[in-house]
Amino acid sequence: MQGSRIAVSLVTVTGTIVGVWFGTASSNSTPRIECRRLLDLGRLSFGQRVVVPLSIRNCGDAVLQIEQIETSCGCLSLSLQSRGGVPSQLYSQLAVKPRDQVELSATLAIRGERREEIRETVRFRTNDPAAEFVVIEFTAQLAPEFAIPSPNELHVRNLAVGARTSAVLTLRDGGTENSFQLARIVNPFPEIITSINIEPGTHETNNAGFVARKELYRVELEFSAPDQPVTLSGELQIVGAEGDRIHVPVHVSVVPRFQFIPSTLVLPRKSEEGEVYSATCVCQVAASGSAEIVAATVPSGFLVDTDSNRASSGSSLVRILCDPKALPNPGRHIIVFTARQGDFRARIELPVVIDEIANAAK
Repeated sequence: MQGSRIAVSLVTVTGTIVGVWFGTASSNSTPRIECRRLLDLGRLSFGQRVVVPLSIRNCGDAVLQIEQIETSCGCLSLSLQSRGGVPSQLYSQLAVKPRDQVELSATLAIRGERREEIRETVRFRTNDPAAEFVVIEFTAQLAPEFAIPSPNELHVRNLAVGARTSAVLTLRDGGTENSFQLARIVNPFPEIITSINIEPGTHETNNAGFVARKELYRVELEFSAPDQPVTLSGELQIVGAEGDRIHVPVHVSVVPRFQFIPSTLVLPRKSEEGEVYSATCVCQVAASGSAEIVAATVPSGFLVDTDSNRASSGSSLVRILCDPKALPNPGRHIIVFTARQGDFRARIELPVVIDEIANAAK
C-alpha cells in the first residue's frame, strides 16, 4: 500500500465517530446485513494508533455468511471482540445468526508516507441477495505536525536476555508556524526503557550554507532486557508544552541469550553404516562477546565433548555421544549446561530422546 497505513484488529474507542448506516430490504428466509459503511475518525496524528468498534448485524431470517474479507493494505485486518474488549482471533470468514450481531474492532495505525487525508477500506462478500459485496470505508485527516520524529518507528530486535542497548530518536522542525517545545515523554515500557536522555538539537546546513532542517531535540533511550524472553509493541508519546503529542511506535523483542539448535536431539540417527548414537548441535549466543558453555550434569551413558565450548563468534558446537548399552532406560534424558558471558550466568537444558524401538532391537 502506498501512503499511510491502517491496521485493523478490537476494543473501545474514545472520541466521536461519524457513521453512515445502510440496510437492505427485508425478505423471508434470507439474511439482511446492516453495518456502518463509512467511519470518519476525525483528526489523527502520525504514528497514532486508534481502536474503533464495528458492529455487523443480521436483520434477516437466515444465517448471514461473510467471507472473502479483503483490505486495502496488508496491515488491515478484522478480529472478533472477546470479553473485556480484548482483540481475539483473526477471521477470514464469519457467520451471523438471524437477528444477531457480531462485534468487531478496527485498529488504525497511521504509518508510511505523510499525507493530509487517510482513506482505507475493508471489503467482503455476503449471501445477502441485496448486498453481495460490502465495502466499509475509514477516513481521517492528519493533524499538522510541529515536529517530525526520525526514525518514524523504533525497532529493538533480538535483544538478549539481560543485555542492554540504546537507540537515538531525533525531532526535527515540522515546518509549521508554531514552534514545538518538548515538555515530557511518556514511556510505554518503564521496565525495559530504563533511561531517556533529552538534549538540544543542532542545525543542519546544505552545501550553500543555509539551514536545511532544524533539529529540535535529540533523544537517547537506554533499553535493558528482562530475565525472560518477551515481545512488546507500544507508543512513545512525546508531549509538547501546548499539549501537542507525537506518537512514535516502539517494538521490542527479547530473545534467550543461549539457545540450542536443534532444541532436542533424537538418537539414534540413520546412516549407511547403520545407527549412529552421536550428534552435534549448536548453542547460539544472542549477545556479542565471548561466552563459555560447560556440561554440568550428564546422565549415565552419555559423553559431552566440551573441547570447543568457548563461543566467540555467536555460536558454539556441542557434540553428544551415547552408549546405548550403558543407558538405564530409553526415552527422554536431560543434559544440563551452565553458560557464562561476562557477569551473566544461565542454566540450559538439552533434551536427548533415545528411540525405544531402536534401543529394544539391541
